[in-house]
Amino acid sequence: MVNPGDVIVASINVAAPDRGVCMIENQSTRKTVSKTIYAPDSTATMAGWNAEWVGENFDSDGEAVPFVAFDLVRFEKCAAYADGVEHGLENAAVYELVKDEVVVAGVKVV
Repeated sequence: MVNPGDVIVASINVAAPDRGVCMIENQSTRKTVSKTIYAPDSTATMAGWNAEWVGENFDSDGEAVPFVAFDLVRFEKCAAYADGVEHGLENAAVYELVKDEVVVAGVKVV
């Protein structure tokens, strides 16, 4: 469970071309969960071409859960690493959630 104000650290590490390890740590509650994920076949490899930081809704039993009126979701110290080089948000592409031509989830990069 994540509560308002909790500090979450998430990482995805490519262990090999066919698998990676996802980890989410709630630093506020000191709880951690991790999962190894595998490529579905030998042609679908984890190339590490991009990284995303997303605040979104989810579905349950195939049905979209009604959109939550998020307050502020803040991502800090976002970085991706490739071959030991850190890549930040300087040239990031920003996508906002729009419904009926109205922005319902805006983004501000500072």
